[in-house]
Amino acid sequence: MKQRVLTLVVMLWFCAAPAQALTCQLLGCACNVSTSGLAFGSINPLSGAPTDATANVHVACSNVVDVAPSVTAKIGAGQSGTFADRQMSDGSHVLHYNLYSSNLYTTILGDGAGGYPAVTVSGGLISLFSWSADATIYGRAPSAPTAAQGAYTDTIIVRIDW
Repeated sequence: MKQRVLTLVVMLWFCAAPAQALTCQLLGCACNVSTSGLAFGSINPLSGAPTDATANVHVACSNVVDVAPSVTAKIGAGQSGTFADRQMSDGSHVLHYNLYSSNLYTTILGDGAGGYPAVTVSGGLISLFSWSADATIYGRAPSAPTAAQGAYTDTIIVRIDW
């Protein structure tokens, strides 16, 4: 199992590795990953409503001949140390948020252990030398009526296994 690790600032930057392909060892598979940032923007703490944001993860791989190619992205817990309650801070204040698998905001993403699934980016049914696919990460920050004004960030470790 090969691994690559990347640090990110709640903007979900992913670093790719090739899929577990039938021909990666022979052809030398290569993958490129790009993402849009996950930025909540300005949050109105008095609105009473959560603030949602999304990030798109795009994976493109070459020299892959495989059936159902995919890459698994394991998302870390961030500065809070727990998947159940991720936290952004501005240095002295904290805002809670989390990352989800869909816009239903029911399944919290993680590293694949303890009931927190990783993100699978799939490249279709059959790959003949190249594939590309997208996955969406959904972020939600609950209403925070006592939040202090500030620029809040978190750092997430994302590990790609292949």
